[in-house]
Amino acid sequence: IDRCKMKLFGPTGNDGLGFSITTRDNPAGGNAPIFVKSILPKGAAIIEGQLRGGDQIIEVRSEEHTSE
Repeated sequence: IDRCKMKLFGPTGNDGLGFSITTRDNPAGGNAPIFVKSILPKGAAIIEGQLRGGDQIIEVRSEEHTSE
């Protein structure tokens, strides 16, 4: 799996971060990985242009979010 660390910056204002999330493959009693479900038409994600549907969220504010 290729991994790329990306920081999402940009104006959030009333449009927020501009993406929705989902989980997949939730192991019994374990942590489920978090993925970008879709990019919304407004918000920081569309302005930055790097985030894509299907990308896994690995870390948020220096807190790791993986199931590994």
